Amino acid sequence: KSHDLYKELQAEERAKVRAREMEREELEDESDMEGKGRVANEAHIKALLRKVEYHFDHNEVDEAEACVKELLSLTGNDPHIQHQMGIVYIKRADWVAAERLYRELTKLKLDAKHFVNLGEALLMQEKLEQALDAYLYGLEMNREYAGNFMQAGYVYELLGQTKEAKEMYEKALEIEPENGELRTHVLQMRA
Repeated sequence: KSHDLYKELQAEERAKVRAREMEREELEDESDMEGKGRVANEAHIKALLRKVEYHFDHNEVDEAEACVKELLSLTGNDPHIQHQMGIVYIKRADWVAAERLYRELTKLKLDAKHFVNLGEALLMQEKLEQALDAYLYGLEMNREYAGNFMQAGYVYELLGQTKEAKEMYEKALEIEPENGELRTHVLQMRA
């Protein structure tokens, strides 16, 4: 039951994160590309980013991957685009490739979502302690992301550390009080 809740919460969080990512990336595209001396056509890059998002939304992983590879060739392995490749790996359940990519991205310490995705890749390989470490480090970077608290809580729950799991879920609920499924889970744990 906890696993089903985790999967549902994870899907909701991914959709929210993806929407925020697109907003941020559109704002960063111009300054990021100019600041790094990109020669690539900005309009083409933005169009490819929209295509990637469309393909992800429609579960067209092969098509998304083709766009991401083109973006990587145009942007010189930009970390934000590498993150998109990581999403391809996650959607394919290629946890080893996802772990490898996100370990590299976490070294840059640019974004808490890299730690969240590293945690997911580790969790799916049943590397629970390492997954928990990744989630907790992500929390050090961003304490406003409910998904990170939920995922850390889930790992604590798997490790049998109920008190710590409840604390994480409670913090997630403070951030997302409208999350009914999370609220139900927290109430069940309190009982």
